[in-house]
Amino acid sequence: MGELEALLRAIGRPQVGHHRVRRFGPIRQALRRTVPYLLMFAATYLAFSLASVREPGRMLRIVDAALSTRGLVLLFAAIFAVVFWRRRALRRLTVANNEGAILCAGGRRDEAVALFESLARRGRRHLPYHALFVGNLGVAKVIRGELAEGKALLGEALRSRWLTRANPSAAGGAFAAWLSRTYALENDLRVARSWREVASALLPPRRRGALLIADATILLRAGHAGAAADAISAGWMGAEGELPGHERRALRALHAFALAQAGRDAETASALAGLWPPIPNQLDYLGASWPELRGFLAAWKLAQAA
Repeated sequence: MGELEALLRAIGRPQVGHHRVRRFGPIRQALRRTVPYLLMFAATYLAFSLASVREPGRMLRIVDAALSTRGLVLLFAAIFAVVFWRRRALRRLTVANNEGAILCAGGRRDEAVALFESLARRGRRHLPYHALFVGNLGVAKVIRGELAEGKALLGEALRSRWLTRANPSAAGGAFAAWLSRTYALENDLRVARSWREVASALLPPRRRGALLIADATILLRAGHAGAAADAISAGWMGAEGELPGHERRALRALHAFALAQAGRDAETASALAGLWPPIPNQLDYLGASWPELRGFLAAWKLAQAA
């Protein structure tokens, strides 16, 4: 992953504290998970010690009581309560994360950013989920047209190494693919191709749909509209069932633009029909740094409004 580290060094780190993801080795992470229980036992030992100082003969009676059936039941009940509370808090965060993905899919960009911002703040203690929340905030920022800040957040999620280890989740590859796509939208094709290779290495074999958007954007930016259109046509069936709704719409928009650039007008009309009904502002980020695509989408919006 030497190439990944080199690419990450070129991306600035976020300035906001809760946007920065902490990195821990396996030993330190194991200690973090066991600290609440260690503190519980330490508090119990301290209580026993104080009791023995006040009344020396009482210590044995306290230990006997603690080791009795009732004492053990109370102790394990306390441990269960701590585990339950932590899992319940994490479950609430992951449910909210799914809600954020739905907001992105529905074009509700500001609400998605606000939700992921809250998750990044509240989820700092939940690793590696904090990396996921920060990365998703980066995706929401890109969709809102804030490409520079989105790249910094996506890079931070990958810099943490939680999503790029030996058995990475699909999220790490998806975030790398988003970086590839974003750099391509900005016409930085060398870096876009490098991030595309990182995404290819991180994505599981059956989760390759995100690469199709990156590949199509790179081909279009390089002036190969026909090749981009053919690539999307060939890969559409595999990507359709994998990509969320807002990414399928982005892929359709790129397909329509590629067909128009290649002069295939009849196919362009068919591809644009797949974008109905229009969702306000959902695709604006595609043209944020790309005047030709921005003009193409603006013309389509005017045609729909007529």
